[in-house]
Amino acid sequence: MARTGKIPWELVLAAALLLLPLLHPLLIPLIGVPSHLTWFAHALAVALVTYRFGFAGAPWVVLLSALLVLGGERTFGTDYGIPADWATAIALTVATLAVNILMVGFAAYARAMTRRHTLLFSELTVGVVRLDRHHAVRDVNPEASRILAIPGEEMAGRPVGEVLPASWPDINEIGKTGWNGTVRVGSGDEAEELQVIIFVLTLERPHAVQILIVDRTLEVAQEQEIARQSKLASLGEALAGVAHEFKNPLQVISGYADLAAQVEQDADTLRERFGKVSEQADRMNNMVQDLLGYSRRSSEDKEMVDLGELIGDVVAMERIALGKRIRLVEQIDWQGTICASASKVQQILLNFISNSADAMAEGGGSTITVRTAMKDDQIEIEVFDDGPGVPQEFLDKVFQPFATTKEKGKGTGLGLAISMRFAKSMEGEIIAANRPKGGASFTLQLPLIGQACPNGVDNTS
Repeated sequence: MARTGKIPWELVLAAALLLLPLLHPLLIPLIGVPSHLTWFAHALAVALVTYRFGFAGAPWVVLLSALLVLGGERTFGTDYGIPADWATAIALTVATLAVNILMVGFAAYARAMTRRHTLLFSELTVGVVRLDRHHAVRDVNPEASRILAIPGEEMAGRPVGEVLPASWPDINEIGKTGWNGTVRVGSGDEAEELQVIIFVLTLERPHAVQILIVDRTLEVAQEQEIARQSKLASLGEALAGVAHEFKNPLQVISGYADLAAQVEQDADTLRERFGKVSEQADRMNNMVQDLLGYSRRSSEDKEMVDLGELIGDVVAMERIALGKRIRLVEQIDWQGTICASASKVQQILLNFISNSADAMAEGGGSTITVRTAMKDDQIEIEVFDDGPGVPQEFLDKVFQPFATTKEKGKGTGLGLAISMRFAKSMEGEIIAANRPKGGASFTLQLPLIGQACPNGVDNTS
């Protein structure tokens, strides 16, 4: 507590409690001998001083209490005017001391617990906003003040509706399941968007509410950076494959250009040779367009996505990256549009295919299949292979961060963990399993139509 030059109210109250027993001469006509119990008001003073100042103040107030009891009994006595004998005075003083020592212990424990609670509340990396039964802000920790960009003292006493920005969800509608999304804080040039998770907890006291706010902005940025790095790595492999594939059409173009330069050629021969040049140029252009489409698909928002086109892009690029060592097959049992984030679905499929290819490079296998199907109003996108599969004891851990079966330096163990988070953000799920005939299977399940997508959907089965 900051020093303000004013006498702390705790000291004033403690002094009043210490002097309260002096009133018992006035109480004796009313209640008789029980008025002596007013001496035990000292216990409240001892507890108050100990709670406020800790053990440093306790010995002094306990000693003062003992002297006041001893002096009071020897002065007023049992009959108020006849001093109590030393045995009676000492007995009452010892009893008071015993009670005071117990109160010191209880007050010190309460002080320690309160300080721990205050420290925990202040140091939490989760924003906490406490509301009273009228939903007015009662207390705010520093993290909540940072997230909301409003000083805590400015929020105290205000209705929560005035504190939370208008773009935030209604706390009455969040419920116990929580809310996960993007919110905007601040205004003007200082406004920024945050990725947050919000929980609303109802406390045991009637109508009291506590709002928990978790700022995931940095975590989401790190996930997106990891996904971007993974995508760049995949693009690097694809570019290496493109560079290799470009050699053949370039040689054809160069050869037919040389032939076309020869004199005395008829029109049909020239048409044939320039047709070959055009054919190989189109082939190279298609590879470049595939790469550009692949790299530009970066929307994080859910939208209506043509699943067949998306899978076609991924498969086309991965075929180049994998080369001839692994065959990549499409098995499209369902095609149409779904409500999803194209970039997230793309990244999930990349992780599936990359993991299968890495496992097959070490344990054998030659084919990876990408299959689509509909099951119980869910769209399933399955990637399975004929490789060694996932070790059975590792199946339950594949989605845990940093869990990997790859050698040190060959994997971060974050690909599937991020994929699962991406899936859940699209109201989906990922199932990992080993196939009965051998090989691993990873299935992304997504709702046909999810939240935050436009109406007028035209699905084709």
